[in-house]
Amino acid sequence: MLRLECAIQTYDWGKPGLESAVAQLKQEGDDHFEAQQDTRYAELWMGTHPSGPSTVIVPAGPKKILLKDYLDAHPEATGSASVAGGDLPFMFKVLSIAKALSIQAHPDKRRAEELHATRPQVYKDANHKPEMAISLTPFEALCGFRPLAELLSHFSSFPEFKALVDSDLVNALAMVAEGSGKEVEAKEALRKVFSSYMEAPEERAMAELSALVARLERKQEIERDAGEAHDPLESLILRLKAHYPGDRGVLCPLFLNYVRLGPGKAFVMEANEPHAYLSGDILECMACSDNVVRVGLTPKYRDVPTLLEMLTCASGAMAVTEGEVLAKQEGQEHRLFSPGASIPEFEVETIKLEKTTGGCSAPFAWKGVDGPSLLVVLEGAGEAEEVRGSTARLSARRKTELSERALSLHKGQVFLVPANTGLAMTSSRTSQRLYVALAHANFHGCPAV
Repeated sequence: MLRLECAIQTYDWGKPGLESAVAQLKQEGDDHFEAQQDTRYAELWMGTHPSGPSTVIVPAGPKKILLKDYLDAHPEATGSASVAGGDLPFMFKVLSIAKALSIQAHPDKRRAEELHATRPQVYKDANHKPEMAISLTPFEALCGFRPLAELLSHFSSFPEFKALVDSDLVNALAMVAEGSGKEVEAKEALRKVFSSYMEAPEERAMAELSALVARLERKQEIERDAGEAHDPLESLILRLKAHYPGDRGVLCPLFLNYVRLGPGKAFVMEANEPHAYLSGDILECMACSDNVVRVGLTPKYRDVPTLLEMLTCASGAMAVTEGEVLAKQEGQEHRLFSPGASIPEFEVETIKLEKTTGGCSAPFAWKGVDGPSLLVVLEGAGEAEEVRGSTARLSARRKTELSERALSLHKGQVFLVPANTGLAMTSSRTSQRLYVALAHANFHGCPAV
C-alpha cells in the first residue's frame, strides 16, 4: 500500500469549511492542509484524471510522483486491469453538496469522441462517464425522467408549467402513456415535450416561472399559518428558485425523479440520462472522464441542443440499491456496489469494522483483486497489513493480532492498493469504528441495479 495525496475542488455549490466532508477528510489526512471557513469545498478527487491527479508519497523518496507515472512504471501493480499509460479506468470522489449541481447528463463513448473532436475546449476528453453515487449522509437528487403518469399529473397541478409546453405535444404524450404507443414512441414523445419546455421563449418562461413561484409562496404562507406541512416537491422548487433565480432548471423537478436517500443507499446514472445532485455527502465513482453537458441550474455554459439530442428519454422510477452483502457478522460488514456487467470500469466495496468488547474489532481479510484499487478511510482508525495473492486469507496467528508490519490507518488517508494484494484490517483500540471504501475495476460483473 502506498499513501496518496489527492486534489480537492472548490465550487460554489460545495459546503463551507469543516461543514464539508471533503474538507474534513482532507484536513484529517493531510498535515499541510487547513480548511478555511469561507471556502466551499466540493470534491475530493482520487485517481489519474489530469484535472486533479493524485500523487504517490514515496517512502524515503526524494519527491512525490504522479500516480499515473507510478502505475506506468510499475506494471506489477496493475495486474490484468486495463491501465493504458498508467491511467486508471475510473475516478473516485467524495462530494459535499450544499446546493444543487447543474441539470446535466454525460455523453456515451461515441458522442464523447465526437464532442471532443469538434469542441475540445469544452469537452476535454473522449471518454464516456457512467457514474454511481453512494450516500454518506442524507442525500437528495434528481435522476432520470419520472414515470409518464406522474409527469402528466404535474401538467394538471402546475398550470404555469403546462403553459410552457405545446399542448398538442402534451396530448400526444398522454396517448402513448395510456398504452396506445410503443416504447420508442413514448421516448420520442417525451423528448418533444422536454424540448418544447427547454426551448420556450425566455420572456414567457420567466413570466410563468415567476407566477408559479409567487403562487407557491402564497400557498406555503397559508400552510405555515395553519400549522400544515409543506409539499416536499413544492419546497424544492422554491429552494432552487432562491439559489438560481431566473433559471428554467428550477422547474425540472417536475420532469425528473426526486429521490431522498439515507446513508448507505446508492444508484447508477448511465450515460445520456438527466440528473442533478441537490444536497448531502456522497461517494461517487465513474469512468475516468470529466465530460458534462449542462442545461440548467448553472452559470456555466449550457449546451441545450446537444443534451436534447443525446438523452435516451427513458422514464420510470429510479432503481436504488443498498449493495450486495458479501460478509456480515458481529462487528463486520462488507458490501459490494456494482454498476452491472455493462459498465466494466468500476465498482466500489465498503467495509465497516466495529469495536467489540475486546477493545478493537476482529481482524477482517479483504481478498484483493487483480487490478489496482484506491482505498479511502472515511471514519475512524485502525491498522492494515498487506497479504499477497488475490485469494488472501488471514493465518491463524493473524486472527489474534496483526504483525509489526501493519500500517496505521486513520480518517482522511487515501492509499493505492496494488493488484493481487489482500489486506488484513482491524479497527484500533481508540476508535469505535473503521469505515473504508475501495474502488477498482469491475471484477464481479453483478447484475445491474
